[in-house]
Amino acid sequence: MTTGAAIVKPEKKLNVPAILCEARVAITPMNGHMRYGGTMEIGAPNNKINLNRVEGIVESISKYFPDIKLDVPQEKDIWYGFRPCSPDGLPYIGHSSRIENLFIAGGHSMMGLSLGPATGKIIADIANGKKTEVDIKAFNPGRYS
Repeated sequence: MTTGAAIVKPEKKLNVPAILCEARVAITPMNGHMRYGGTMEIGAPNNKINLNRVEGIVESISKYFPDIKLDVPQEKDIWYGFRPCSPDGLPYIGHSSRIENLFIAGGHSMMGLSLGPATGKIIADIANGKKTEVDIKAFNPGRYS
């Protein structure tokens, strides 16, 4: 599960994405707003927000960018959810070997927003009977069957 992504509209914004490696935080400009996200917890499924993690994300921003001041967002404004992950860390992309009209595009773990456009192009090519521009054998949805 990921905890602590929020989209806010601060006075100061970045023009390019940033990854704060030591803090394990990613900052992404999105439509005039900023998305601050980070953390992934391995554990039993639940629908709880770990506010300590959210506070850690918020506190880390000013350490890297002193001019950006954030408040901890209200719980209703925090994004959280499950990170679909495969055992090898690679996404599942391709045509189902069992169901003729099923295409699979998932398991992108923490890279879903970033890899979505490229995955969409690959799935569109497959659905239209075109050869993909990249070799997708490593992403075979049936690789663990």
